[in-house]
Amino acid sequence: MDPAVDPFSPLIKLLDRYKRDVHQLQPGASEEAIRAAERHLGHRLPFSLASFLRRWNGGSLFRGALILRSSSALANPNERLASLVAFADLPGGRQWAYAPDGQGRLDLRRGEGRAAHPPARPLRPLAHGHDPPL
Repeated sequence: MDPAVDPFSPLIKLLDRYKRDVHQLQPGASEEAIRAAERHLGHRLPFSLASFLRRWNGGSLFRGALILRSSSALANPNERLASLVAFADLPGGRQWAYAPDGQGRLDLRRGEGRAAHPPARPLRPLAHGHDPPL
């Protein structure tokens, strides 16, 4: 893909700066795997997350400091946070999660599995496209 239009160009540049064992990304998810995750969760995945999973179906960054979940591992952090979907795990039980917004954008949250907190500062959507509602 042309780097000028590849939304993952900054990530690819970051990955290229490190030895191969620092980051381990899995091959992309099939379209059926993406749709199965959406059926399981009851909503379409945010456009940018679905795009990421099509390219890399999860992985480990910085030797496990950030674990990106695969399409089959996306899930609610716990019963009290049933409206959120965890997509990444950090040390100490912390997670990154999103709240489905119905527009295909990422509404990010961070937390320790006990409570979810809005980001410290507003985050813009990772991609400008969106998926139609289910």
